[in-house]
Amino acid sequence: MSRRTQGFAQRLSSAIAASGMTTQQLARECDNAFTPRTIFRWKAGVTVPGIEALPILADALGVSADWLLGITDNATPEGRRI
Repeated sequence: MSRRTQGFAQRLSSAIAASGMTTQQLARECDNAFTPRTIFRWKAGVTVPGIEALPILADALGVSADWLLGITDNATPEGRRI
């Protein structure tokens, strides 16, 4: 697993834990755009989401896509307060 993939997996796992959701609940929150298995694979660093999935995932978790990708250390999306 590459360092970037590992970083994404860690940030995703952290955001899911902070949300208090299970992978099943997250899948439902994303209007079932992804299966719980797909989310598990992202958390494990087996695969990473495509560009279309990132904003859906970030919005459901209340974090920025840039934070999930490791571009910024600010998890809060611009204009939002947690």
